[in-house]
Amino acid sequence: MTKRIGIRRDDKNQWEARVPLTPKQVAYLKREHGIETWIQPSEIRTFPDDAYREAGAEVREDISDCPVTFGVKEMPASMFEASKCYVFFAHVIKGQPYNMDMLQHMMDTGGHLVDYERIVDEHNRRLIFFGRFAGMAGMMDSLWLMGQRLQAEGIENPLSAIKQTYAYDGWVEMQKALADVSEVINEQGLPEALTPMVCGVVGDGNVSRGAQEVLSCLPHINITPAELLKLEESGEYSKKHIYQVVFQEEDWLAHKDDSVAFERQAYYGEPAAYKSTFDRYLPSLDMLINAIYWDPTGPRLIEREAFRNWWLEAPRSLRVIGDLSCDIGGGVELTEKATQIDNPSFIYHPKSDSFEDGVYGEEAGPSILAVDNLPCEMPKDASEQFGEMLLPFVAGMVDADFSKDLEETGLPEPIQRALIVKGGELMPAYHYLREYLPKK
Repeated sequence: MTKRIGIRRDDKNQWEARVPLTPKQVAYLKREHGIETWIQPSEIRTFPDDAYREAGAEVREDISDCPVTFGVKEMPASMFEASKCYVFFAHVIKGQPYNMDMLQHMMDTGGHLVDYERIVDEHNRRLIFFGRFAGMAGMMDSLWLMGQRLQAEGIENPLSAIKQTYAYDGWVEMQKALADVSEVINEQGLPEALTPMVCGVVGDGNVSRGAQEVLSCLPHINITPAELLKLEESGEYSKKHIYQVVFQEEDWLAHKDDSVAFERQAYYGEPAAYKSTFDRYLPSLDMLINAIYWDPTGPRLIEREAFRNWWLEAPRSLRVIGDLSCDIGGGVELTEKATQIDNPSFIYHPKSDSFEDGVYGEEAGPSILAVDNLPCEMPKDASEQFGEMLLPFVAGMVDADFSKDLEETGLPEPIQRALIVKGGELMPAYHYLREYLPKK
């Protein structure tokens, strides 16, 4: 029996050049597991069609004969067929209304759906993700935005030499650019208007770590949230460093009952019982990077009305918000829309409580970066690492017998956890999605 997988051409937008498996990884599957690959042609994919041909893949439009098909983003409903498995970021586990028709069609056709987002270990830690690259691209773009914002205000600054992530040929070239900026900071320091420059990073997951990885390439000093509150009044700070402060849940969350101490697991179990205390840090920040996973039942990091009232009290130093989580009206309620790589930022105007595309404007509040496909700016690096994480599970999905009960399919346990639909039926862990499906 021929073992075969398909790779769909991702075409959600002009920037989607990522792939789930690289040519090198496709060659490995054929050599070590006898698995053939059929891949749809693409003019924008970061690895050209010829690279896949040289790796032994067949480039063809029709991949419908593949029992398992991989992609990155959502697939069109027209692809789904009975008894076949589709693996991609489905964006359905929160009941996202824009994908419920797709989910219903998957169920109607009797197919199987594996969602990368739910491939987790026994401790619910994600095993396959692009988060690191979302963090890296998001921090680089936020530094670019800060440089452009200062220039628009007439303030010369070394960050203005930084370009958006997509303009670099990967992480190695980005590091070289950051090294050049570091040299200028070491020689000239940061402008007075930006001293001390403080970048707050909220979250401790893969996105946060990716953002910190980029900032670590510039002259920086790590401080705690408690130290941040005392930094400016102390008068003892460096003009040749960026101060980085990382906020974890216990730093900005508190139980609504002040007599109850914060406990992380308790918060995860009942987010609605907690409140945000992040407002106290806002006056000390020049740049904010939001990298949290926001639960809609829990508190927001920043509420729009409270932020507006705070801003209007006095001039503020917070110039840039990089909302890498990009939940519309979510953890940062000022994120009123997602932005595109070629138009990445908008401005919040507190006085008029309004928004405007761009970097800076009259009576401007913070410039907000809310690109929802950040890893697309590093397609080659992101695809190579993603494929390495996915590779150990591919053979198990190809060899699985989806006609059997879940525990007898032969699927690796992390894939069992990620199986949202099997044979057209929601798996028990995902029965809650029934309430979000279109009403018949």
